[in-house]
Amino acid sequence: TAVETLSLSDDSLLAIDTWLALCVALTLWGVHRAPEGLRRGWFAGLIAYEAFAWIPLGMGTSLETFNGPPELGVVLVGGVGVAAFVYAERLRLRGLMAAAALCFIVPVWWWAVDRAGAIGGVGALVLTAAFLFWASGRRGKLDEA
Repeated sequence: TAVETLSLSDDSLLAIDTWLALCVALTLWGVHRAPEGLRRGWFAGLIAYEAFAWIPLGMGTSLETFNGPPELGVVLVGGVGVAAFVYAERLRLRGLMAAAALCFIVPVWWWAVDRAGAIGGVGALVLTAAFLFWASGRRGKLDEA
């Protein structure tokens, strides 16, 4: 929207990235550090929506603003996805786990399709599904302990 509709430069995505990072920081403050009267139960769901918003924004930033290869999108978006998954695992936030998984899957799929075509995309999705299956099995074992 910023680049095409409003005819802003590609650098405007950095301002939107900063805005999203500020929103995440405020949400995390609300979950962990806010006074009791300011805490809300829906803050945990808000973090998941913010992670979903990061997927197109992070990919756009890596491809348009930095003119980087798909590997940069994997690092930026996938890295945030891995960090969000670890955070969600610790607090048992299912919505954020789903969003974090997509933050990892989408850029890996994009990279695989760009670099290896359809066969690479299928391979990347199979490997990602195997990793997520392993991670979910590990989570079940931790719940039993």
